[in-house]
Amino acid sequence: KSRNVCILISKLVPFIKLSMESDKEGRYIIVRGILWRTEVTMVGVYAPPHSPTSLYVELATVLAKHRGTSLVVGADWNGVWDEDLDRTGPPLPAHHSYSRLDSFLVSGQVGIGTTVVSIHNRIISDYSPVSMDFIFDPQIGRQVIWRMNNSLLADKGVLQALRHEISAFFSENENTVVSTLVLWEAFKATIRGWLISQATAKTKMFKTEWVKLEAELAEAEAVHKACPQDNTILANLQRLQDLIQHKTEYVLFKTREWFFTSGDKAGKMLAYRLKKLEATNMIYEITNAQQESVVHPIKI
Repeated sequence: KSRNVCILISKLVPFIKLSMESDKEGRYIIVRGILWRTEVTMVGVYAPPHSPTSLYVELATVLAKHRGTSLVVGADWNGVWDEDLDRTGPPLPAHHSYSRLDSFLVSGQVGIGTTVVSIHNRIISDYSPVSMDFIFDPQIGRQVIWRMNNSLLADKGVLQALRHEISAFFSENENTVVSTLVLWEAFKATIRGWLISQATAKTKMFKTEWVKLEAELAEAEAVHKACPQDNTILANLQRLQDLIQHKTEYVLFKTREWFFTSGDKAGKMLAYRLKKLEATNMIYEITNAQQESVVHPIKI
């Protein structure tokens, strides 16, 4: 049970699960589904140290059934592919050796659409996160409904500036229109734009500091690889941990806000039911008046 792997999919991703299978010992999990009208197979693998050859034979046999789909395998192999390229040498004591144990294996069609593959800094554990960006269809997008960033109200400077903006708006526009409704709508649009600019500025500052700290941490990691006794990496790591904690606090705040807004409504059950109905009734392909096959979601 300690080796169980999982695949997490955001609820914002329009993924329709078709099938799922996993190893009895929790060493791999395979999820097949439809994403942006493309059949995708995602695989998570954890290979324990000194795994028997039978694991790889079994995995290869199972994956052979998914040939022809967009295949992405994210794995912790607990071993390196090439001793010279993927491990610092000569071998160092535990926790002072750097090895590339995690990797992505993808099919040809996924490789063509891959834009970025990155090895990130070690922040939470002694493992460096690995990420991959893959574009199915850049023309497909989604509309985002604006919601106020309530964390701005915790900033006294923003509150003071907001009061000034409200006073200035009404002092300049109160007697310029006949309808109070028009004035109110104009006020909401103005304040919404001002709040968006404030939230964007704070987000930009946060991201700038994050990127700066990651760059400093990358330099410190390079020094640490050359000299494992150097501990300057700890200070940068602590500062980055503080930013992560701040970001986590905001996410928890938004979660509590969502539960408060939902109250005792059956939102989750209804959303689950609607998602099932949407998957059942989704139209993947139509024939237009010219008898041509159309599969693009926007054109459908």
